[in-house]
Amino acid sequence: MHPCTDRLRGCARLSSDHLAAAVRPSPTPSRRVSAFPPSVWRTSSRPRFGRTPRWLQARQHMDAGELVPVRVLLAMIRGRLTQPDVVGGFVLDGFPNHVVTAEALDALLSDLSTPLDRAIDLVLPDTEVLHRLAGRRTCHACGKPWQTEITAPTPPEVCERCGGELFQRVDDHPNRITAGLQSYRSTAEVTLNHYRALGKLTSTDATLTPAEITDQALA
Repeated sequence: MHPCTDRLRGCARLSSDHLAAAVRPSPTPSRRVSAFPPSVWRTSSRPRFGRTPRWLQARQHMDAGELVPVRVLLAMIRGRLTQPDVVGGFVLDGFPNHVVTAEALDALLSDLSTPLDRAIDLVLPDTEVLHRLAGRRTCHACGKPWQTEITAPTPPEVCERCGGELFQRVDDHPNRITAGLQSYRSTAEVTLNHYRALGKLTSTDATLTPAEITDQALA
């Protein structure tokens, strides 16, 4: 599970796709966003956001292979941030992913009187991204992801959960990963510069252990 889910110090974790939450009371609210290239988090188990009308609308776009419109994402975030368990703060995980959405989020948080405290840049070298994603396999039967060097099943190429055959997705081929990284880097740099100009950007080494990453990111 995402390390922040277990050690959030009172922050609700709001993912752009799942808007997940793991909350404890906190006397000092903390409001943060995180940006990172693919594969930073080695596992992807996340609690899911309830099936609200906005969630269903977002799901329709995703099922159609489309990007979820910013207005839909912001409406989901606004609704989530008005719930009582977010009083202790929140982390927006992987959102915003563009300077336009960053500016829209700034306006939304200002309207809610909950300005952002910090933006966390989780830094992972391209070589490590390639290493992690190229080793990823997915079960044909149940969809569970595996990593050949981190969570390799025994025997190899067979899912330990259901016995299904593992395969490598097209998006996990090195050439596709490299192309995706190039697109991510150019877009992310503009977004990071937005928070850098506001004096809110902090960089964290994402090659560390999950516990170490969390301690640095939330220090």
